[in-house]
Amino acid sequence: MKASIIVPTYNRSDQLFRTLKSLVGMDFDSESYEIIVVDNGSSDNTKDVVNGYIKSNSLLSIRYIYDEVPGLLTGRHRGAKESQNEILVFIDDDVHVDKGWLTAICDSFKNHSDVHLVGGKCLPLYESEPPKWLSYFWQILPEGGKMLVDLSLCEFGEIEKNVSPLWIWGLNFSIRKKTLYECGGFHPDSIPKKWQKFQGDGETGLSMKILEKGYKAMYNPKAIVLHEVPTERMSFAYFEKR
Repeated sequence: MKASIIVPTYNRSDQLFRTLKSLVGMDFDSESYEIIVVDNGSSDNTKDVVNGYIKSNSLLSIRYIYDEVPGLLTGRHRGAKESQNEILVFIDDDVHVDKGWLTAICDSFKNHSDVHLVGGKCLPLYESEPPKWLSYFWQILPEGGKMLVDLSLCEFGEIEKNVSPLWIWGLNFSIRKKTLYECGGFHPDSIPKKWQKFQGDGETGLSMKILEKGYKAMYNPKAIVLHEVPTERMSFAYFEKR
């Protein structure tokens, strides 16, 4: 089973550098996946960062695509169109993937032919000690596990299991390509302030369509990403903005 890892990015070359470092360090057959970085009009050195990884990892398929149209939706869809594999794996440009992350994702698809969507743990990588009040925002789930929606953090236990498609979030979101197209793709998300009136619900809208069709989603606890949480996000102002 082959996968296309799609990383939309915009003016976050430092974070992207660390994300790519984790991707090239995975334990996975180099001929069974590709990395597609979609640059949504960055003005920093994003292109140089990606080209550096392309040159130093000649055995891997890493591609840089520039698309001046801003917005996470654009980056995800452009990556899907450019992809060459049956499994599309979308991540954010500020996550670090575990060495066995992609293996876990592909195993879930391979072992469960009726599964259309796969996600896993999204754990925090705090830049500084989190304030005590942050614990208030963790939601403990009756089915086991917990989530902190405002920081896109979640863990749903240590057992592979079927979950609601709404529990699979964009920073660790894997889907069969045919399902993405059948359900119409993502909705507008993370767009410039002047276009906020067009803001949609990102992967949530797509997941709702998957839910309506009765398609299965699976949580694999070994599909782990660490999500960078900068100090400025652990503030009242950030949570108010969210």
